[in-house]
Amino acid sequence: MKSLVGAIFTPVNLFLLCSIMSMVIIGIPGFEYLRIYLYLLVVFGFSIPYAYKIKINIPNVFILIFAVYPLLQYLVVQGNILATVQAVVLIMAIFTVSNFVIRQTTIDKKQLDTFATLLAIGMFTFYYDTYPDWNFRHSGVFGNPNSTAYMTLTMLPIVWMFSNLKKIKIITLINVFILVIYTSSRGALMALCLGLGAYYIVKKRNYQFKGILLVSIGALLVSLYAVDLAMYLLGQYLEHNQIYLGERAFSLDMNGRDRIYEIAYERFFSSNTQFFGLGFDQAKFDIGAGNAHKASTHNSYLEILIRLGYMGLTMFATYLVILGKRISKIKNKKYRALIVMQLVILLSLATNNSMFLVLTFYFFYLIIILEIGLKLDIEEVIANNNYKIKKKLTHL
Repeated sequence: MKSLVGAIFTPVNLFLLCSIMSMVIIGIPGFEYLRIYLYLLVVFGFSIPYAYKIKINIPNVFILIFAVYPLLQYLVVQGNILATVQAVVLIMAIFTVSNFVIRQTTIDKKQLDTFATLLAIGMFTFYYDTYPDWNFRHSGVFGNPNSTAYMTLTMLPIVWMFSNLKKIKIITLINVFILVIYTSSRGALMALCLGLGAYYIVKKRNYQFKGILLVSIGALLVSLYAVDLAMYLLGQYLEHNQIYLGERAFSLDMNGRDRIYEIAYERFFSSNTQFFGLGFDQAKFDIGAGNAHKASTHNSYLEILIRLGYMGLTMFATYLVILGKRISKIKNKKYRALIVMQLVILLSLATNNSMFLVLTFYFFYLIIILEIGLKLDIEEVIANNNYKIKKKLTHL
């Protein structure tokens, strides 16, 4: 019991737990309005105590520079001041969470292992539907089938890195696969396959920075053109109406996304501010009644392009490359492969939903697993060096 409490109340593990619980709360019908408050409470509640001691490294310096960009955009575009503040806060959230994780001085492997077991068991609660009959799909405990599938996917690399038990890793993988099928999330299924493929390739080939970059870009391209490729392949065997109106597993209907993309591109390219973007409040679209009158782009890259323009998208892509370089510093190929797995999952999911610079925690999980992986790797290097020194001394 003492070890369980200790595992839960370590700062990073508690951050993970609180972020999951906040997503559960806003998934309950009627509690959606708490999203922004819970996001700010979790992100800055954990991060602010470490703000007095800022870690100066390349990712942190770059993200601070990036946080100034929305202010420059506001001066050029004369946009909405509230939208500008939102952009700055969301970018600064990346910096504060990164600094928070980096500033954790001790990483207890036993506590990580215990917490991984807790996560693996807790994931069985994801099957509970807080929003029954969500458009004929299972919503899961997060009130939205995609949210449940995405949270499930992003937990997989974390459990695999934290746990030392093979059976926990196998159980988690099986559970993740079943949950993805249970929620009928095609994007999550594709991301799972690409993530596992990236993990195997990077670990098997022991890829460094260039290899990681190629794997990531390859997975991104597959995700971007998966629908076109699937339409061609399925079109060889299925009739047109089966592809668009059949079972969801075989359906390639984009559920209005194609219409959103059309409107989004038209709005962006008809503007005179493509370099700086249209502003953070210009990525909602009216494509019908109900929630469709405020639909998001359902594509993180297009969303950043519209909001922050060519300059903003380039800066965010540069930040991802910097993280890739940081991943390549890890000597333990298992840790490196797991972080690439998390990265590829996010890159893939981002092609059909909002994953970056929004009020969700998925991107923070990449930062957490990256920084924890670096700390574990350093500890192993030190332990190995100490062992070699001790071994040499015994032979003197």
